[in-house]
Amino acid sequence: MEGQYHIRSATKADLPAMLEVFVQAIEQTAAKDYSQAQRDAWSASAKNSERWERAMNNQEFWVAVIDGKIVGFISLENKNYVDFLYVHPRYTRRGIAQALYDTLLATFFVELRRRTYAQPTSSELCSDVSHTARPFFEKQGFEVIRENKNERNEEVLVNFRMVLRLGDV
Repeated sequence: MEGQYHIRSATKADLPAMLEVFVQAIEQTAAKDYSQAQRDAWSASAKNSERWERAMNNQEFWVAVIDGKIVGFISLENKNYVDFLYVHPRYTRRGIAQALYDTLLATFFVELRRRTYAQPTSSELCSDVSHTARPFFEKQGFEVIRENKNERNEEVLVNFRMVLRLGDV
């Protein structure tokens, strides 16, 4: 019997396991929304070590862990952009994405309160999300503001810029 998951900050040592989650989520979970050629083009970015190294250095990452195994991860870039949210297909529908998102959101609100003391601000959390992730983000209150068409390895991948507007604080 598998144990419960817990959320913790990610370290650079977690990157190989995170990349495995990334690839498996694209290959399996996104299969209903994207062709094999599109998924191949998307998952090929796992080999872009410079991009991942830069992300690990410049973003806040959290991982979900079950019995010592990383089963999901999320990241926050520039204090308001959800860059990555992936859960291994074997572990979907267990509340892991929600727990990861809730952890990120708590950090976002702490930073928002810190900034608000300096000056009032209009705040939003945004992300570019796949067809597959769109229902999850809509459930969190995000709205689509535009459709994006990204070309990777001669494949066009459609995703959506989504925003969660928190109003003036």
